[in-house]
Amino acid sequence: KLTLTVPSWVKDSTRRHLFQHIVGKSSDGRLGFKTSEIEEKTSCVVTISHPNINGDIDITIRSIRPRFEISKAREMVEDSLLNFLACDGSRARLMYELAMSLHGARNLEHDNSGVVQQRHFINGKEMVWMKLLDLPATWDNSDVVCFNLQALRDDPCNMNIFGNSLGNMNIPPHLCPPFALIWGRVSSEQVAKDTEKLIETVNAYQQTTQKNIGHKRSQLIQAPLPENTLDASRKRKLLSDVSTSFDSTEQRPSKTSTSPGNGEKISGSTKEATCVLTVPSWATEHGTPDNNLFGRLVGRKGGKIREIKAKTNCFVRLTNRATLKINITSLEETLSWRDVTESKRMIEESILGFIEDPNSERRLLYELAMTAQGSYRFRKSGRAVKRDCLDTRKFEWMNLLELPSVESNNGQLTHHGIFLCNEGQQHNLTKNTNCSVEVYGFRNCVTVLSNPYVLICGTCSDEVNEVTERVANVLERHMEKCPHHCSYHN
Repeated sequence: KLTLTVPSWVKDSTRRHLFQHIVGKSSDGRLGFKTSEIEEKTSCVVTISHPNINGDIDITIRSIRPRFEISKAREMVEDSLLNFLACDGSRARLMYELAMSLHGARNLEHDNSGVVQQRHFINGKEMVWMKLLDLPATWDNSDVVCFNLQALRDDPCNMNIFGNSLGNMNIPPHLCPPFALIWGRVSSEQVAKDTEKLIETVNAYQQTTQKNIGHKRSQLIQAPLPENTLDASRKRKLLSDVSTSFDSTEQRPSKTSTSPGNGEKISGSTKEATCVLTVPSWATEHGTPDNNLFGRLVGRKGGKIREIKAKTNCFVRLTNRATLKINITSLEETLSWRDVTESKRMIEESILGFIEDPNSERRLLYELAMTAQGSYRFRKSGRAVKRDCLDTRKFEWMNLLELPSVESNNGQLTHHGIFLCNEGQQHNLTKNTNCSVEVYGFRNCVTVLSNPYVLICGTCSDEVNEVTERVANVLERHMEKCPHHCSYHN
């Protein structure tokens, strides 16, 4: 069997329904006549997946009898996809991306430099080696004229440049950036060599015209890294979707105020305000492949990222390895803590909406503030941190303590500390301070996702730390006398 990944921009290129086009829809509304025709002619079964997190669709082709017929089935599927598109530019890009994503086929040839062997986008019977190179998003037709399409005139490879208003083969700018396709009936090594020469030519032109590529990039295009696996291709596409190198460039007017607010501060002398949030693992573990926090934050085809950029003038990048990290960078030339504050607030609201656990919300806000890194920082004093409350937008100092517990034979934890909810105990703990002690884990405040905890809040860091010490001492005395020998568990 083999699998083709259809990039999300294909279905966005027209109002026509991609799924119905692939499977075939008859005049009487019956679906499946195209896939039935493929099965009849090639003895191969075609299955189509639902769109994944970044909108891509997988098409799997399984041979029933002779294995060589799978190539014919792939050609029929690719031809159907080519007919779905309206211009040669989008067809050229699709043929390259299909070849890069394809896996499971014995007859697919890849080169380590990202050169692939594929049918020509116009003459569909001819196999050629090809390489795709994205060009600066800022290019227009005048750049192409100055750059000169004869860049490879002395070389054995052919080159086509595609993009909005570039030549006669247009591609709407919302689908993809302008790009060059280097191809020929030559070796893969020759295509890779000519691609490197083209990169040098483009870079030299960029230096001459002093144009930027994307945002704050005076330096130049680079050849895409070779990634031959389907997972790597998907990750690269997703990162491409959420980066803003060729997204909407809408910006709001610059703000005049650059002084930090009540709960934050800017450190260092950098000209960009940055904030890196680390999402605790308990907030991400309950997600599913179809509904997970990474997808919620990115949005469909990066829509949430673009929305944040448009509203706050901040660029957001997500990395999802051992933990989910969210990097927020202000795009202003000068410090702009307000932009980062608003961007952070939008992200936190998205996370809170995803976890749907009101009794874990306060813990989430505390942990995000305590682990935040970057030039934009929260004010801290020991284990206390000052941050805003999303509902009231007022700032307060807060500190957090775990609750002791007893582990049963089946590994389940029973937490102790309900006595902290007693009104008299609360009065003694907060005496002579302007603090509150919030206990989450008992009665009507049971947490679902996070471990139970105690949150101490107030307007003064010294008072918050003092009350935190009082609560810790009470819990220590309880553990010393507890007949069940409760203790802290990691």
